[in-house]
Amino acid sequence: MPRRSRADLAVIAVSGEPTRLPPPADLDATARQLWITIVAAQRADHFRRSDVPLLRRYVENCCIADEATKQMRVTGGPVVATRSVRGSR
Repeated sequence: MPRRSRADLAVIAVSGEPTRLPPPADLDATARQLWITIVAAQRADHFRRSDVPLLRRYVENCCIADEATKQMRVTGGPVVATRSVRGSR
């Protein structure tokens, strides 16, 4: 494939279709996949940039809840913070 010229790279292709809200670059893989699944399930113009903080916290907390559920299945009880987790003396 030949290199594209600077002028060619400067042209933005416009299809008229709205773009989907991309996940923040620093989300981990699990949260990123959940973000993509949620955004893809709605119309392309459903989410706005102003939704990023709320959607970010939602997917992060869903992942935390999933991990806690896995731990509860392993231990047979609730997940309880210990002194070493909390950093207490």
